[in-house]
Amino acid sequence: FEVMPEGGTFIVKTKLENGKALISFRDSGPGIPQEIQTKIFTPFFTTKARGTGLGLAVVKKVALRNNAEIVLNSIEGKGTKITLLFNREEKQ
Repeated sequence: FEVMPEGGTFIVKTKLENGKALISFRDSGPGIPQEIQTKIFTPFFTTKARGTGLGLAVVKKVALRNNAEIVLNSIEGKGTKITLLFNREEKQ
């Protein structure tokens, strides 16, 4: 919501696909510049004047602890989509 102060679209979707649970978050914000996309999950990296840079780093850590992958798709001027793919763990 911080990236769309004048409004926009934010969509959350879930589905099961090939034994994985997918949760996707898509916004119609300004997108993430290509040159920083590899840095956004790094602890303490921020582009904000008042940010700690821990939000997405914590998301990544929690996802990895839960056997999940994170896929980032972002196009400047078009928006961002982040998908969490949770692998089904077999009980033994």
